Amino acid sequence: MNNKQIIIFRIDKTEKSGGGHFSRCIELAKFLDVFEIIILINGQHPSKNMINRNIRCYFFDTFEEEKNIVKSFKNNIKLVIFDVVTNSNLKNPSFLFKLIDFYKNKFNKLMFIDGIDEGSIIKKKPNLNIDFLVTPYFGATKINGSFKHFYGEKFFIISNKFKRELKKETKQTIQNCLVTFGQSDPYLITEFVLNGIITNNNLKQMNFKIILGSLFDSERINNLIDNNKYLQNKINFIQKPDNLNKYYLWADIAISG
Repeated sequence: MNNKQIIIFRIDKTEKSGGGHFSRCIELAKFLDVFEIIILINGQHPSKNMINRNIRCYFFDTFEEEKNIVKSFKNNIKLVIFDVVTNSNLKNPSFLFKLIDFYKNKFNKLMFIDGIDEGSIIKKKPNLNIDFLVTPYFGATKINGSFKHFYGEKFFIISNKFKRELKKETKQTIQNCLVTFGQSDPYLITEFVLNGIITNNNLKQMNFKIILGSLFDSERINNLIDNNKYLQNKINFIQKPDNLNKYYLWADIAISG
């Protein structure tokens, strides 16, 4: 009989957002193997090869479906972790606040992984009903509240394998550059940066790998590749990779967000 305590991850995933949140939760779950892991996913199913067979995933499209799933869980829930900062929740966070209150009434401890600056939910509601706040970004500063706040780059979620392989030396010259803006990049920052690379004569001697995430649609990918075929000896488009570790290790510098 499995008597492990349970940690629940709650994410939103659509065709245009949430892929990075899912990947982060999968990576974080590897550090929590003393617990049973459940991932609750509102929306699109991730690819099967991204899901560890030891993790239970539940998918739903409505709040009623979600409530029925949650109500079926027993009382051995240690923590619920929310990773739900999406464009839609930032624009209209009222349902998210209701959702957090629902979980708080059901379970004891909630953790919220927030964004920074304009991408922060806690700035919209400083008294959010949570126990722990995590802001895992450079430049994050302490936020005072009823919760315990973990902030800054030391809370990046990085795999142990990647940490072991990460280059320690600082190079005097930069030759290889990685460009990545998440699995969906809804603001088209990839195109903006790519245009800057193409038009800057100082960068012509560099090599670039451009990540086209798993939520980039086919038309967008084709346009990016077709419009820049003449640069294929210097710019390499990487389509829908499952893992970025080897590309970070290849790079002398990365442009990411």
